[in-house]
Amino acid sequence: MQSTRERLSIRAAVFLGFGLIFGLWMFAWVQLSMRIGDAQQRAEAINTRYVKAQETLSNIRSQVLMASVAFRDALLDPDPGNMRNYRTQLERSYTTLDQLLRAYEPVSDSAEERQQFARLESEVDAYRRSMVDVLASDRNQWLVEARNLLSRRVTPRRDVIIAVSEGVQSLNRAGYVEQQSVIGAVYRSVQRDLWQLL
Repeated sequence: MQSTRERLSIRAAVFLGFGLIFGLWMFAWVQLSMRIGDAQQRAEAINTRYVKAQETLSNIRSQVLMASVAFRDALLDPDPGNMRNYRTQLERSYTTLDQLLRAYEPVSDSAEERQQFARLESEVDAYRRSMVDVLASDRNQWLVEARNLLSRRVTPRRDVIIAVSEGVQSLNRAGYVEQQSVIGAVYRSVQRDLWQLL
């Protein structure tokens, strides 16, 4: 009779032990799954922010180039009746530029990236002012001075904007790589914990 009781208590202890081990495994698995889910969400957010930032910077460059072309055409067009169309094109480009600059979201938000982006905004503003100043001047001088105005006032500013935006893009790439390495470390940590659990 006693041996049956001992067998029952051993069986109960074995089942209880397996139950506890299974419960611990399940708890650890849920914790690991949550950490993996968090890492995946962070990775997706970083990827989305990176792609959006790169597209925004690329669109800023194309709007700057479009404004440059419209401005050049305005300077070289002998028909004053077309000026309204050129002004409309420039206003459209600068409205789009303003929207793009406001929508920009940095990848890493480092101090260097914020500083470079502030410089980009400042250069775009100076570019706009130089065009507005020229268009407000005596139109009769444009045809004579067009090449000089373009080479002294517009092209250098345009080139600076493009260079600064490419610099911001490089900082974005560096921030993206840094964020990816952090997420890689999280995945390695989860993998290590999983092996320890097993």
